[in-house]
Amino acid sequence: MPSTNKTDIDSRLQHFYKERSCLWKLLTGLFLFLLTVWSYVENERKKQPSPSFLSWHRVERQNSSNSSSPTGINSEESQIQISSFYSEFGISLDAYSRLQQAVYWPEPDRSITDVSMSTSPAHTTFIIENLKESYQIGEELFVTVHAKNFENKSKSYGGDFFQAKLFWSVTKASVFGEVVDLLNGSYSVRFLLPWDGEAQVAVRLIHSSEAVQVLKRHRDTDSDRVYFNGYYEGPGPNKTRLRETMTCNVKWDKNGLERMGTGDCCCEYNDPRTQETWRCKRPKSLPCSALVYHSMGGYRNRLTSEEKMLITCHFATQTTTKCLKDKHIYMMGDSTTRQWFEFFVKAVPNLKQMNLHVQYQSGPLIAVDVENNIYLHWRAHGVPLRTLKTAVADLHYISNEIDDQAGGPHTVFIINLGPHFTTYPLDFYTHRVLRIRKAVLALLQRAPDTTVIIKTVNTGYKGTSSAHTTFIIENLKESYQIGEELFVTVHAKDFDNTSKSYGGDFFQAKLFWSETKASVFGEVVDLLNGSYSVRFLLPWNGEAQVAVRLIHSSEAVQVVKHHRDTDSDRVYFNGYYEGPGPNKTRLRETVTCNMKWDKNGLERMGAGDCCCEHNDPRTQETWRCQRPKSLPCSALMYHSMGGYRNRLTNKEKMLITRHFTTQTTTACLKDKHIYMMGDSTMRQWFEFFVKAVPTLKKMNLHVQYQSGPLIAVDVENNIDLHWRAHGVPLRTRKTAIADLHYISNEIDDQAGGPHTVFIFNLGPHFTTYPLDFYTHRVLRIRKAVLALLQRAPDTTVIIKTVNTGYKDIFGSDWYSLQLNRVLHWAFQDVGVYILDVWQMTACHYSKENIHPGPVIIKNEMDILLSFLCPD
Repeated sequence: MPSTNKTDIDSRLQHFYKERSCLWKLLTGLFLFLLTVWSYVENERKKQPSPSFLSWHRVERQNSSNSSSPTGINSEESQIQISSFYSEFGISLDAYSRLQQAVYWPEPDRSITDVSMSTSPAHTTFIIENLKESYQIGEELFVTVHAKNFENKSKSYGGDFFQAKLFWSVTKASVFGEVVDLLNGSYSVRFLLPWDGEAQVAVRLIHSSEAVQVLKRHRDTDSDRVYFNGYYEGPGPNKTRLRETMTCNVKWDKNGLERMGTGDCCCEYNDPRTQETWRCKRPKSLPCSALVYHSMGGYRNRLTSEEKMLITCHFATQTTTKCLKDKHIYMMGDSTTRQWFEFFVKAVPNLKQMNLHVQYQSGPLIAVDVENNIYLHWRAHGVPLRTLKTAVADLHYISNEIDDQAGGPHTVFIINLGPHFTTYPLDFYTHRVLRIRKAVLALLQRAPDTTVIIKTVNTGYKGTSSAHTTFIIENLKESYQIGEELFVTVHAKDFDNTSKSYGGDFFQAKLFWSETKASVFGEVVDLLNGSYSVRFLLPWNGEAQVAVRLIHSSEAVQVVKHHRDTDSDRVYFNGYYEGPGPNKTRLRETVTCNMKWDKNGLERMGAGDCCCEHNDPRTQETWRCQRPKSLPCSALMYHSMGGYRNRLTNKEKMLITRHFTTQTTTACLKDKHIYMMGDSTMRQWFEFFVKAVPTLKKMNLHVQYQSGPLIAVDVENNIDLHWRAHGVPLRTRKTAIADLHYISNEIDDQAGGPHTVFIFNLGPHFTTYPLDFYTHRVLRIRKAVLALLQRAPDTTVIIKTVNTGYKDIFGSDWYSLQLNRVLHWAFQDVGVYILDVWQMTACHYSKENIHPGPVIIKNEMDILLSFLCPD
């Protein structure tokens, strides 16, 4: 089961591998799918909506008379050309066939004449076959998905892009299911049950088979939908300077790229080493040699209206409206639940938000759709609430709100409680939660057909040295059987590289396979002696990797716990008192407020007659404010966030901060010459290092920043950091042609060695081109990497995969998925590290973006640095 390449074995044995563990995004798929919940030990009460998550799975080639050849190449002449071309790179026809199988996708067996024939997520269903009350670890669970169209008719052909996942939200354990297309409108999913406790099944439609065919057709026939500009300059008559701007693109003479013209239409620029040709329309007054600059040109969207409907979000306005029809939805919680309210208001045009003239941050907010009888309501969860100034009368406890509703089959409660309580003791938070639980039990007693959904807390808030800590796989074997156990031992060390003799570190361990995105969390047992035992059940066929991440050192855990238990007033609030004053004036006083708990630091407010106490008789909670000087306690009108008191010592701050500090990052990069090549997502890594290492100074080379080259140096630590774009095709601003270099040529021009690191990526700028063109480029780079590792085997090479984030005809995630498969296939047997960021960008709680935010970049850098500095 374990891989034998450098990425898997070496890193598992030596590296303290830190990665961002993210399993899904809940909001985007809130009402998108059916979700079946069951327990291994008992039945759950009801079904719940499924979360959304993004990843990808392998689809094995199926024989079908209705499907086109996966290669798209049928002639004997083409086969000879393939054999000749791939033999140059040491790729056999068998290996090439495996690539075709990896990227093959079944097609519909009929012409699609109407959008309603496409797969509808609202009507598509799945069932768990032979569902039992309980299961044993190691048993298999089978799920059948039945695809239906928008007319609620079963489909009779395959090709839909589904993803299926088994997970347990409490522990964040998860594993992807193997989805097999039965080519008849049904799909079989197999899970191995790998842990004790409850589990849920989620199935998500990423693209209908009809949408996949739209993406595929435009990739194969419409590659010039992204075009570029070439800028020609040269001397003109009377000492003038001539300038012409012409359209340019890759020379491929198929897939729509032949539209540029033939014969003498164009100037062609051939690179003798990569054997690629860049072609521009011939300028009228200047020679071909006058090409000086390059830039992005523009986009041509040739999608028909029907195709646009297929590509757009599966939960269209109509299906979302239909789902919400006749429902009265009460949302209560913090701003992360308010985001859900805002999503529905935006997604359903008929849902009109009312202006209640209240503080937006705390609500209440109401939106209605009279025609469809939809009532949507959101309000904050009551004090403690970090908000702008808001009326106290508008702050209601969740339990009271639930008590005041009758409930019923048309009523939905959606609640969350978390981020505003992180500074308070656990017994206070538990008290609040149990009050809500009591209210929910009473609600379900009087109206058992009421739907109650609880949203958990988002991640995002963050001794032992992660750089020195190691883990080993015990009794590592060449291969394993499904259902076997894998044991890992983690040895914690401090920053002096000395083994620790006590426990308490907060580790997370994960078994995963980057190619299919299958993953499952391991059970971490603290041995209380500085070592930790991790147990995994091996649940799938194929390769697997082990990742262990230090979330908090034992010392940092004590800091967090200490401040929770003694310093709860480090977040404080304002109470605004107003009342009549002398001579018809109005008195206003602002005082400090907080919960009354009289421990954990909250007793600092004062005692005796110091304060006004505002007791809620139903929740039995008391909100306490310092007594105003001139106004009575009954004059409390408004509430707001007050501020933060950071009482961390410098030593505590060092324990809480990120694992790779400025010092450790600098130490890791010392004596290294790092060459980064790729697109703007790789440039984000360059920018991170420049910001993270103050001694790393960026040089001004007076070039176009978007395409580079960029250089930063640290003379004292002998670090030089380079980034440049990957060459044409490149969607960029106007930049000098001479500065655009192919990655393979750059690698060929470096000697390599133990101090040299190459980091590159290739993807988003190639989504509009045919796969064979991308494969050609990747194999040229592979050939250069193999030659590099032949002459300098101690060179480090790291490949970054493609981010998620694109959802249109110019860059759908389905395109990126296929590029990732080509990349994995090409480098699977080469001694390089592949840093797979697909899941990290797809599953993070932040908004999906092709250029991920700082939190994700930091997580990627932690993994990258663990590759560079495993010890």
